[in-house]
Amino acid sequence: MTRYKGDNVTEILWDKMQNKLGCCGVLSIDDWQNITWTEDQSCVAPSSCKITELITRDGLNATSNNNDTISIADECLVDMAAPHHSEGCLPRLREAMHKYINIIGAIMVSVWAIVIINVLFSFALCVVLDYAEYTYK
Repeated sequence: MTRYKGDNVTEILWDKMQNKLGCCGVLSIDDWQNITWTEDQSCVAPSSCKITELITRDGLNATSNNNDTISIADECLVDMAAPHHSEGCLPRLREAMHKYINIIGAIMVSVWAIVIINVLFSFALCVVLDYAEYTYK
């Protein structure tokens, strides 16, 4: 978080995560107040912490971010009275990971099974080549 404005990739990742998960900071919005992330002292948190009213291409208001929306405000969060996400991203990320734990586990088991099968085939190839070397001399 301390490299938020110094590194463009870090800023993009934090903004996307906070928009997608509907969160702000690691544990709470207070995390942004405890570090120096911008020169503007009036900024409490980045704009991605705001709950902004969005206008869809149909002209209807929405409160979620998707590809068909255009954000109205891009400046940082100055007033804590403005609608904002107060829950941290770590609990939200844990919830999202917990939802997909079975899929993640299945992928991990599959990768390790492929690795073990490759090791067994490598041993078998070594044995066959060693046997062929002694047999055809």
